[in-house]
Amino acid sequence: MSQSNNDRYAFILGALAGVGLGFWLNSNQGREYRQQAAEKSRELGDQAVNYAQNTIDQTRTQAADAYDRGKHMVDKFTQDLKQEASKTTTKADKAIEDARKSFSDGMDKARRIIEAARAEAKK
Repeated sequence: MSQSNNDRYAFILGALAGVGLGFWLNSNQGREYRQQAAEKSRELGDQAVNYAQNTIDQTRTQAADAYDRGKHMVDKFTQDLKQEASKTTTKADKAIEDARKSFSDGMDKARRIIEAARAEAKK
């Protein structure tokens, strides 16, 4: 057989199969099958929508939780940093006050030494 004849037979066979399928789908059994297929398609579509919505909701919840945890961490870090800065400021203020007192004490001591030296020199 030639390729041309094979193509014709395939076309005719395909057309006959299509006609047969068309008649079957138009029969009562075929209509019932189409209804079942349509119902199953709707069910699968509904399941897909529900799955997608659940996934979106879970993602939103996880994102909100991650945001809240991050915000809490930043707030805690800020609070800790402020406390450390306050401690450092307090220590610095004390060190400055101690330095002023030491300087003042040193000045007083120097004055007493100078006054004692003056008094000794006047004698």
